[in-house]
Amino acid sequence: MRRISRARAYSWKTKGFPNEAGSIGEKVARKWLEKKGFQVYFFQEIKEVFTHLYDTVSKMKRRRKKEYKENDIKRIHEIELFLKDAFGQKLEEMKLCDIAIRELYRLVYSRGERRAIGFDFIVRKDSDIFFIEVKVNKSELKKYQRLAANKVKEHGFQALVLRLNLEIEVGNSIQLIECK
Repeated sequence: MRRISRARAYSWKTKGFPNEAGSIGEKVARKWLEKKGFQVYFFQEIKEVFTHLYDTVSKMKRRRKKEYKENDIKRIHEIELFLKDAFGQKLEEMKLCDIAIRELYRLVYSRGERRAIGFDFIVRKDSDIFFIEVKVNKSELKKYQRLAANKVKEHGFQALVLRLNLEIEVGNSIQLIECK
């Protein structure tokens, strides 16, 4: 059986110093959450797994050959097993929440805007599921992140900000030395 998690490499957004501080903050936050006993998933990866599920269901409905439909059914079953393992009894609520957040994405992108909407992580501890946005230093939630947080709350989950104070010190001594 194929494993579905970590299907694609996650980008740490390393263009420019502010994003690097945020990326470092996300790495530190992930380790901290894992030490606290949370199962940590990248929000974007879970969103992609749901996309793959919806796409496979859509393709299966259009298939004519029985063997292709059977392969799609197996794939759907694998994806749902992964999601059931990740979210347990709250899988159906997660599906509805995912659809609501997708609608928010459509609304924003239909306006021609490219804005921060989602979260950094979805974490689970016992039967509790939290959507986590990591904010470094004085960074605040953006307008659409607040709307996404409201969607999450409407579906019975908690949206949290993990505030992290981070100091980055750049070395004060730089030398260029000839190779020997």
